[in-house]
Amino acid sequence: MAFLAGTINKIISEILPKRFNTIRIKLLVVAVAGLVLASIIYTIDSVRSEQAIMRKEIDKKVEVVTRLATNLGELPLLSRNPELMQRTLASLKNVADVSYAAFYDFDMNLLEQTGDTPLPVCDHPRKPDMSFVEGPHYIDLCAPVFSIRAGEDIGIFRDDAAMDTRDQVGWIRIGFSKAYLNEAQQSIILRGVLIALIFTFLSSLLVYKLTAAATKPLTLLSGAVQSVRDGRYPELSVSSGDEVGILTSEFNRMSRSISEREEMLVTRARLSSFVSDIGFVLTEGAPLRTTLQHCTEIIVTQIDSALVRIWTFDLEENAFVLQASSGIYTPADSPVSRLPADGSTLWTAAEQLQPQFANSVHILNAAEREWADKAGIVSFAIFPLAIESRLVGMLEIYSGRQLLNETFTTLDTVADQIAIGIQRKLAEQHIEASLVEKEVLLREIHHRVKNNMQVISSLLNFQTRYVNDKQFITILNESQNRIKSMALIHEKLYRSSDLANVDFNDYITNLSHDLFKFYGVDTDRITLKLDLQRIAFEIDTAIPCGLLVNELLTNSLKHAFPDGRRGEIHIILREKNADKGSHYEMTVSDNGIGIPADLDITKTKSLGLQLIHTLSEHQLQGRLDLDRSNGTTFHITFRKLKYKKRI
Repeated sequence: MAFLAGTINKIISEILPKRFNTIRIKLLVVAVAGLVLASIIYTIDSVRSEQAIMRKEIDKKVEVVTRLATNLGELPLLSRNPELMQRTLASLKNVADVSYAAFYDFDMNLLEQTGDTPLPVCDHPRKPDMSFVEGPHYIDLCAPVFSIRAGEDIGIFRDDAAMDTRDQVGWIRIGFSKAYLNEAQQSIILRGVLIALIFTFLSSLLVYKLTAAATKPLTLLSGAVQSVRDGRYPELSVSSGDEVGILTSEFNRMSRSISEREEMLVTRARLSSFVSDIGFVLTEGAPLRTTLQHCTEIIVTQIDSALVRIWTFDLEENAFVLQASSGIYTPADSPVSRLPADGSTLWTAAEQLQPQFANSVHILNAAEREWADKAGIVSFAIFPLAIESRLVGMLEIYSGRQLLNETFTTLDTVADQIAIGIQRKLAEQHIEASLVEKEVLLREIHHRVKNNMQVISSLLNFQTRYVNDKQFITILNESQNRIKSMALIHEKLYRSSDLANVDFNDYITNLSHDLFKFYGVDTDRITLKLDLQRIAFEIDTAIPCGLLVNELLTNSLKHAFPDGRRGEIHIILREKNADKGSHYEMTVSDNGIGIPADLDITKTKSLGLQLIHTLSEHQLQGRLDLDRSNGTTFHITFRKLKYKKRI
């Protein structure tokens, strides 16, 4: 049976289009097919039964007519009177469905017949009892006629009739028309087919209604499954305790489970995004109040809160200061901006360093409950903002709807983030204030160093007025220029926005201009060409490098162009191999008379040349090359000096 059912289901599935391949249609097809088959079988059986009944009626009629004919035919056959025979045959002809009648003698010779139409060939055997031959349009019966002495029932259609010794006087032949029988059979068949069609139609309609009612829960269940696929989770009513009802109950349980799980995932994703948004806001560079205000706005939006406030703790005054508020109150219209120690729930949570939260306002004090009832508050959460048991503020959240446990857990995490953010912002404010203070102090130091060096330079300049020795005056002037070159470094630093680095391009330009001016050089006679890359040096590199430029340029201005000689001084500064660890090349050259070939700059008694050698190879830890081929060219290669802590 299981194999047969599977085969039928497979055949139906292959025959029906996909969109009609449903349980209801399959059941309907099977049921209708069964009903049609049952109707056909019932119709055939009914037709056969009615045909059998009709045939019995006809046979009974034939028996009666034949018995009558044999009784009536005795006298005409004995008398052999044609007129009597014709009257007897006419009376038989008048019987319904009798088509013809005839008398035969004992030897089956025709004596008389009804009408002039030749009778069908008589194929009856000459038996002592009745015989009949059935054709397509008639039933031909032939019965013997006995004399009155036989006087007994000839036993037509009786199998057990005893045949007494009688004298046969002839035969009577009667033809019965089958038109009535054929019409009756056609009527029976037509009636059977009509009944079958009506039965099939009504039964099919009933089956359709029954299958529709039976499969309606499955149809609803199928639609609900498609809804689940589309992201909707309906629940179906359970109207029965059968397998479909059990399946519906299990589907409802599954739908609720999936819905709750998806809602939980959506909630977790939203809360995760909420935590990320808070973290992003806390890492922005906005001021503390602006940052916390953004945090309250995010919490109001994400948690659907009625009021969110963030307080910071003022340790000196032992009070909370309102920093941000969103929802019912903004910072501008908040009833309170400072909250000293009192018996409020906020202070209770602060003193215990434990969160206070519930989906009820009954644990609030009387004044807070009255306010909550008026504002439609049904749940709240108050979180201490603490870092290692050190209170930095409080987070208050009031909502007009119930809050999930996951929401409380997320808000606890957010409270920790805000606490860290507040601490970081306060630390940043402290560091920023400290940096401003140190920057002011550093500028003041550079300014004072520069001023002190200018005082020293002025003292040296003042000293030259009381000295008559030209050599000593020259020494004082050179020292004065050296001090000015260092003072210029400090001046550049305290005037710059960058207190750590000196723009050496600008520095060399200014120093060169000051030296030309100090020595009263005619720029039409001696020209200066600067080929300087924009480079910044820290003070540890800038001071020795500045002194070096001062000595080299002073040497050229004093000695390269005697007796009004014209010429050119060229200063080049370049950074090399910036991608592989920078080093710097500085070239100071002139096309003057040059340094004597026999002068060893490492052993000379000239203070200037000694400083050039010392500053290049010892102070800057570089390399000094001297080219005397075309005037004088000093080529120094060095790196930036690394800062060394002095404390």
